[in-house]
Amino acid sequence: MKKLTRLFALLAFIALPLGAQATYYTIRSVPSPKDKGQDFYVSNPDTVLQEVTEEYLNIQLKEIQKNTTVEMAVVAIQAYDYEKYYDAHGKRFMTVPIDDAHDFALQLFNYWGIGDKETNTGLLLCLVRKSREVEIITGSGLEGIMTDYACGEILDDALFLLKANDYDNGIARIVNSIQRRLMEDKNRSELLLGWRPADAQEDGETLGAYLIFGFVLMIIFALLGYK
Repeated sequence: MKKLTRLFALLAFIALPLGAQATYYTIRSVPSPKDKGQDFYVSNPDTVLQEVTEEYLNIQLKEIQKNTTVEMAVVAIQAYDYEKYYDAHGKRFMTVPIDDAHDFALQLFNYWGIGDKETNTGLLLCLVRKSREVEIITGSGLEGIMTDYACGEILDDALFLLKANDYDNGIARIVNSIQRRLMEDKNRSELLLGWRPADAQEDGETLGAYLIFGFVLMIIFALLGYK
């Protein structure tokens, strides 16, 4: 299983109108956008997002993958449910518990296998309207770029739109912020070329090792000269 970075945000959206019927999705019942083709990245079965927004996001996410190799998916649903299935023998009914939207998004991330298996640079943005939750799930290859702090800032920046039930502009704003961060020169270089800025702690340890080695050599030369 891929190592994942978790970010959980509970947003105070305006609740659904009383009496509104929500469709509950399991991990396996969320429609995969790839069923429509490789140029589709958005799953929006309940039309939480308008069609024009979905088209815009598909274009943006295709550009992100083209320019950074990061495969990103957006899911917008009304509600989630337990995963229900029968065992291998088709006899005993089993369920996989879902604790919250983070758990749901994480399991969906793994089920779909988002991102390259070697680089682990997949990213999933999941919006659940009924429970007022939004999640960003990233693969381990993005941990240094899409940190919890960075994701938190990105979500906070769109919070006022999501609270107003403006999901179209809210999700688009989040995606645009993610795109800008991934396209920063140092981040894009790391994603495309495998280049990573030197870690300050590692540099300090390396310098310390050289100093010790040089000190030992000085002692050896001093002893040899004395003899």
